[in-house]
Amino acid sequence: MDETHFTPPIGIATINRNFLLSNYGSLMQHYALRQVLKQLGYAPFRMDTTSRFTEERTRLYLRLKRRFCYLLHQIGIRPYTPEGARFVQSILFREKSFRRFYIDNIAPIIEKQAANCKKYLAGSDQIWTECDSDAFLTSIQKSDAQKIAYAVSADWQLCGDDPRWLSEAGAALSSFRHISLREKLGCEICKKLLPDMDITQTLDPVLLLTRDDYSMLVSELPVFRKKTLFCYLLNIQSTEALPVAQLAKLASKWDMQLRICGIQGAELFIPEKYQLLLSPEDFIKCFRDAVFVITNSFHGCLFALLFQCPFLCLKQEPRKTGNQNLRQQELLEWLNLEDRHISRDNLDGMTDVLRRNLDWQSINEKISMRRIQSFQWLTKSLGESS
Repeated sequence: MDETHFTPPIGIATINRNFLLSNYGSLMQHYALRQVLKQLGYAPFRMDTTSRFTEERTRLYLRLKRRFCYLLHQIGIRPYTPEGARFVQSILFREKSFRRFYIDNIAPIIEKQAANCKKYLAGSDQIWTECDSDAFLTSIQKSDAQKIAYAVSADWQLCGDDPRWLSEAGAALSSFRHISLREKLGCEICKKLLPDMDITQTLDPVLLLTRDDYSMLVSELPVFRKKTLFCYLLNIQSTEALPVAQLAKLASKWDMQLRICGIQGAELFIPEKYQLLLSPEDFIKCFRDAVFVITNSFHGCLFALLFQCPFLCLKQEPRKTGNQNLRQQELLEWLNLEDRHISRDNLDGMTDVLRRNLDWQSINEKISMRRIQSFQWLTKSLGESS
């Protein structure tokens, strides 16, 4: 083998495949990280381990069950409501379109760990909330393994209050050469665990690519034929928690159509006339083509920023499993956009804020500066781990 043409492999521990094939933000952060690593001269692959066989088998069972129930519904046997049928239909649509996007733009779904791999990257998304050996790379037992974390996230409030997490994380992270995290609170918590390590805050991989990079993935054909208020919502657990009437009122006031894309439970409560089933490519185009965006998603905010689309960020409902709003809050405070982080009860009074001109030059300069710093950190950390 000609060593001058050898492309070193790098294994990526990321969020599980169930999210990669159903959550737009999870998919796009992985896509972006892979693209950056390729630019830096590596051959990235997503690590799969045999310990996930049970998880894969369970997911296969659930997939078959959903398909069976949907077929029953189609022939007139209704084990659940029409809304439930649309929920299942949306899951099946996303699974198919996400799988196609993954294969076409990232890699085959089934990836084998490279035998000669020495570099391993934990990153990104919320992979450290659980004390998972794969996410912490403790399952990598090679003596010459070089471990790096890039823009890792977690539910830091939950983790910081959990003695078990603090103990296990402290032991696991001591084997890392370099660590960068996505949120400031994560840096503070991990610095207390590892006071001698230089822990840095870096950008979510989605922001490492530019608007032009994402535009290359999609056609120029518009996704909307009319002026549109586009909403991207997730983690909604009831009809009452989805402010459809308020959103429709805003759209009507501006003589626009309302279109809503929902995942992780939100799709169950979206009226059919507003609901969108989006491929990953059309998801990107929605931010490109919408007049306004309203979202409660961190990555929804990132794509609105990338495509310079005026937006509001709705606060998610409190959950016992953790706070889903801290990452959005930190992002918007960094960009001096705190007034765009609102509760749904305040949505009616936000017309002027949503239509207010944003200082896109200032926003882009801040993102560009941190993008450069993040690239430099990643390049240096990978190089020093050689």
